Amino acid sequence: MDAFFDYIRTVPFPFVVVGFVVVVGLITHSIHDYHKTRLNNELRQSMLERGMSAQDIERVMNAGNDGKEPDLDKAQETEPDTPTSAQNAVT
Repeated sequence: MDAFFDYIRTVPFPFVVVGFVVVVGLITHSIHDYHKTRLNNELRQSMLERGMSAQDIERVMNAGNDGKEPDLDKAQETEPDTPTSAQNAVT
């Protein structure tokens, strides 16, 4: 472990600061994405429990896109492939 700190002492200080900022930025971005996904999933689940239709849920989830097309590839990665019990009750 001392060899690591000896190596860090030989690296110019600005490079150490930039490296630290990059690592902190990556960590905070990952935490932000995790919480955003978790909140979206909780919102979808509560809408399903209230009996909202798939079209209503889609409209609510895309309401903040400001006219942009929804990112379907990203949505398909987070949604399960099997229908939920609320979806089975509708069909």
